[in-house]
Formats: sequence, C-alpha cells, structure tokens
Amino acid sequence: MDGFMIIALVHQVLASHKRSDNGFTSFQISKVIESVKHMCRVVVSDKNVRARLKTLKKEYAEVSQLLSISGFGWDAETGRITVDLLAWENLVKEKPDFQKMEEQTVSSL
Repeated sequence: MDGFMIIALVHQVLASHKRSDNGFTSFQISKVIESVKHMCRVVVSDKNVRARLKTLKKEYAEVSQLLSISGFGWDAETGRITVDLLAWENLVKEKPDFQKMEEQTVSSL
C-alpha cells in the first residue's frame, strides 16, 4: 500500500504544483485517499495518510543520513543499505538507534 500511496502523492505534486505550508493540501490528501481505495481496496483516512507520510519522511531522513556516511551504499535490487560489517558495528556502537535498520528493507525508496 505504501508504494501506491507514494505514487499518488507524487502525482498530486506533479499535477497541481500547489502545496500548503505543512506539506499537502486537504484536497491533495483526499485524492490520495481515493487512489489508495481504488488501487488497494483499502479505506484510509486523512489521519492515516498524514501519519504514514510523517513516518516515511522520518525513515527517508534516517536512510539519507546513513547513505551520507562513507562506506555506506544502496542496493536497489534488494532495497537494502550495503556496508562492510565492521563499519556497521562501529556505527551501531556510536548510534544504537540504527540497529533497527540492520534487517530492514526499504522498497519504497
């Protein structure tokens, strides 16, 4: 469902060139809700879309931060970050919050 929602959000940005100060307008969110309902046969609310968007932004920031570190790369085929084991262990010692990303795939990026 994330993939369809992201596509719908991108479509809204490209179609209207309008955004509110805090991201997407209510109209754009309603169009995303319609798209998700049509493509996934799942009913989501405005709150669901905005909450998921907030989570995706946070995850994107974390992945971007990792990719900015020397030695970290991206494998588009697997949707995973690539890194030498020693570099990963050193990072996790410094920043334990990144441990959760060890087995995580990021297919939406």
